[in-house]
Amino acid sequence: MLGDIAPEDSIGDWFYLAQSANAQAFFYLAHLDLGPDFSNNVDAAGEIWFKDGYCPGNDTRKVEVPENISLSLLQARLIDLGEDIKIEVATW
Repeated sequence: MLGDIAPEDSIGDWFYLAQSANAQAFFYLAHLDLGPDFSNNVDAAGEIWFKDGYCPGNDTRKVEVPENISLSLLQARLIDLGEDIKIEVATW
């Protein structure tokens, strides 16, 4: 069985669920204390969205930050936590 060719859809699922840059960011940030639960704290600012598949059959795992102020607040929080990460905005 180890010598058998793996089905292409299984490889794609594995990559998108665990190995892609989006999935790695998802798991890395999900385990950090990024601050209060925004829905329960009226003084909280900024948003970060953890997406774990958009619909059945979609294996995308990623993190979205909807606006620049939230990116700034996320970067500040990562610095506060001593994380060695620099957020860069890519423009295509």
